[in-house]
Amino acid sequence: MPEVPDDSKQIEKNLDELDNSITALKREYDIFFSGGSKTLPLSSQRKIEKTIKRYSNLVGLSYAHRFRYNTIVARFNTYLELWNKQMRMKEEGRK
Repeated sequence: MPEVPDDSKQIEKNLDELDNSITALKREYDIFFSGGSKTLPLSSQRKIEKTIKRYSNLVGLSYAHRFRYNTIVARFNTYLELWNKQMRMKEEGRK
């Protein structure tokens, strides 16, 4: 299993970047569903999923960092469910 970086500030910075990436992805999906973009932002989504998977394997995170990580992942999963639902509705022509 990967080890945790020694610097707590680096972990905070990485979690901030992950959080900001999810916010940016949400904006990209909002643009897609409003008709401003023709393609799904799948490359951005895959990048975030890889980062989440990498952090899930880290051992030795403090409870505070683990809690924040879990909160960020829960928000991402909620968005994924919402986007999948919106995509089904769009494909069925209900939206």
